Amino acid sequence: MTPTQTPWSDPSGPASEAAPRAAAPSAPEPPVGPDRAWGFVPWFVTVVFVVIEAVLALAALWLISFGDATTCGEAASAADQRAGELHLAVGAGFGLVPWAIAAVLGRRRTRIVVSGLLAVSPLLLGLYLGLDRSFWVGSFCF
Repeated sequence: MTPTQTPWSDPSGPASEAAPRAAAPSAPEPPVGPDRAWGFVPWFVTVVFVVIEAVLALAALWLISFGDATTCGEAASAADQRAGELHLAVGAGFGLVPWAIAAVLGRRRTRIVVSGLLAVSPLLLGLYLGLDRSFWVGSFCF
């Protein structure tokens, strides 16, 4: 030990050089917790489920509009319109159940809710268009 060094100083240089230095900037650490970005697999699985349910919702929309529409261009009654709207609302409700459960149990509620709304959007669009009686007038004659 030299006279300028103390027992707790750095032996490689004088005590003035042993002062703490600012750490070199490093790459930012990825966020942890709810702000962490999704990887490829969760996004891919979500998109696959949205596409599958949207196709099923389109098929349900077609079946409901075909089943509840009048035939041969007859005017739809208020009862026909209400029955069709009820069937569309029930279909949209059943389509939203798995997404609602996932939103309650999951951490990323906004992504799940938006995905669920996209998945049942054909039924929601049909529900909106079904407010007009002309939507329930079918041209199928047999």
